[in-house]
Amino acid sequence: MLRYFLLLAVLADPAAAQTSLKVKMFPGAQALPALSAASQGMFARHGLKVEVLFTVNSDEQRSGLAAGEFEIAQAAVDNAVAMVELAKEDVIIVTGGDSSMNEFIVQPDIRAFADLKGHTLLVDAPNTAYALQLKKVLLNHGMREGSDYKILPIGGTGLRLRGMKENKDYKAAMLNVPFVLDAKAAGLKSMGRAIDLIGPYQANGTFVLRRWGEANRATPARRRQADPRSVGDQAAPRGRRRNAAAHAGAAVRPGGVRARRRRSQSERRRAQ
Repeated sequence: MLRYFLLLAVLADPAAAQTSLKVKMFPGAQALPALSAASQGMFARHGLKVEVLFTVNSDEQRSGLAAGEFEIAQAAVDNAVAMVELAKEDVIIVTGGDSSMNEFIVQPDIRAFADLKGHTLLVDAPNTAYALQLKKVLLNHGMREGSDYKILPIGGTGLRLRGMKENKDYKAAMLNVPFVLDAKAAGLKSMGRAIDLIGPYQANGTFVLRRWGEANRATPARRRQADPRSVGDQAAPRGRRRNAAAHAGAAVRPGGVRARRRRSQSERRRAQ
């Protein structure tokens, strides 16, 4: 995620007042770099006032970005493709990230992929990202959605885990760290890592509306670079302890930066 830090630093003009940015992402291990940077003032040193928001599902995140409710989305980049192809939004992917760290998690009574026939599996949105991973894994085992199994769009990773823990009829879902650890502790089991089951996969990344990216790409010649000591500190023992605390609390308070899940503006309008 160093490229993520550099992207945000490049977009800021250190000679000007702090630039406010809202970044919306899913909670999980992939959120730690942004949370850690916020808590240690890395963004502020580069002229950025960053608010980290958590989304409950892909639909909320995609519609919020399209409506301009926040500037940067961090999620599996299939969501950017969906915005272009399905919603006809002009979106660009600006950084890559990781291969998702997903595992195919099932109920204890599932011994083989064939045992999933006739059952309901949980996904976020049915046509993007980790739902496509799940479908690809099962297609490689001769199973197709509709004829062999059903999918239920229930929301982000935490909601999928909760669904499987509360309802044993929900037989499988793709989960990533740290939710995988909770799942295994609860007696659920893994059928393998996604990267081993389907091969390399471009998952987490950042994407923005093209018009916003073009309006904010110009930077001063003397822009500040990310402090390598601060970035390297993330891997040190004290950095890991801070990361764990930030993730466990899902809120970062030092420096006035907040990270919390909140309802999007569109949700509030619908509720009125």
